[in-house]
Amino acid sequence: MAARQRRESQVSSSPDPYLLPIEGDVNGQEYWDHTPGSEVMRQVVNQEFVPPCWLLMGLRGVETAEGQMTIAMKASGWLCNAFGAIYGGAIAFLVDAATVLAAGSTVPAATAFNTMDIKVHFLRPVLPSDGELVARARVVHRGRTIAVVSCEVRDQQDKLAAQASGSVLILPGRPWEQRPVQVVDEITPETARILTTLLFVDVVDSTRKATDVGDRRWRDLLADFHSTVREQIQRFGGHEVDTAGDGFLVTFDGAVRAIQCAFALRERVRQLGLEVRCGVHAGEVEQSGGKLAGIAVHTGSRICALASPGEVLVSSLVKDLVAGSSVNFEDRGEHELKGIAGHWHLFSAKR
Repeated sequence: MAARQRRESQVSSSPDPYLLPIEGDVNGQEYWDHTPGSEVMRQVVNQEFVPPCWLLMGLRGVETAEGQMTIAMKASGWLCNAFGAIYGGAIAFLVDAATVLAAGSTVPAATAFNTMDIKVHFLRPVLPSDGELVARARVVHRGRTIAVVSCEVRDQQDKLAAQASGSVLILPGRPWEQRPVQVVDEITPETARILTTLLFVDVVDSTRKATDVGDRRWRDLLADFHSTVREQIQRFGGHEVDTAGDGFLVTFDGAVRAIQCAFALRERVRQLGLEVRCGVHAGEVEQSGGKLAGIAVHTGSRICALASPGEVLVSSLVKDLVAGSSVNFEDRGEHELKGIAGHWHLFSAKR
């Protein structure tokens, strides 16, 4: 009875949002053909360009720079679930908006872009108030056709409410109005480039170990090693790509799982009397005949080679992708990787 009375007392003569006339800006192909992403985002922040969905959800642009976008969303009671907290889907909508626009700020005119995937970790419930949620997104990797973006959402008290990472497909010269950007239709088997996390595993001093135990015992030990590693790959949802005797290349759809798998298999193979080194990197790779190719593969291999016995060594990109998780890191400084341009900042992952 009390609930019915409360609902009746809150009845408004105003129509629900979905019944109101549509407001906001929808720009045609000419606009996208001649306006670079940085200018689009500037207009969003200055409220010169406000998409209809932003008005519906209460979003506004706060600030932007190349590879960065900050967006605020009203912590409105309209966005609450049945338990009185802001619905997770609304927070994910905010994350998606910040993620795709952070990547969009890096593109030239006449370039289509759209979200490929997003992973959101909800860290605390958010209650409605007169304040705002603020999402800050930053591009941590910009490849030819894929950008990787990290995003954090803070509540009205500036407490971390959600941590997310995502990837955005970038299509230079692709008209927006030709057809909607459906990611699955844009990637064909012949030209498949995917974003993935790579885990390299290598047995330390395998030649010396084989000499010490003899050929027959080494074959048995190696078989046990393969079985143990594959057990952990399956446990953490990885995909075995290649095995070269005493080494593995495994892919994961999340950097945290790759690191957790490395931790677990390291402890298990120690029970066999073996020590491994592990390297974790994330990036774009090309798929061909069940194999992976690309600079990211070579980079991951070089990182693994630099790891000390028992160490899980990761790139700075991986560190950024797992921000907000339970994984800790020790700085290992900048390194040159053989055959790969530039200096690479590496970190040792710790439990």
